[in-house]
Amino acid sequence: MPTAEITRRETAERARLLRVHGYDVRLDLTRGDKVFRSTSIITFDCAEPGAATYADLVAAEVIEISLNGQAIDPETACSDGRIALAGLAASNELRVVAA
Repeated sequence: MPTAEITRRETAERARLLRVHGYDVRLDLTRGDKVFRSTSIITFDCAEPGAATYADLVAAEVIEISLNGQAIDPETACSDGRIALAGLAASNELRVVAA
């Protein structure tokens, strides 16, 4: 999956908008020596509930995405190494399963 370069403006806007509390990353290394599965959970606050932003992701395959317990279709949400996130709440949990 190719990745888009982040601009200074995008960086400043994400820094203003989001406050990340933590990352929980779990790796399944039993699938071979080149590809593995990961489950990542990111908890964060948003200064403007209802706003949209994105999360970075580099993966060959996106298996599952959910934001605050609601499924997001990887086919429509993922592009250029980014996951589009819309309708953020004041407090958020993003869960991504990828390989």
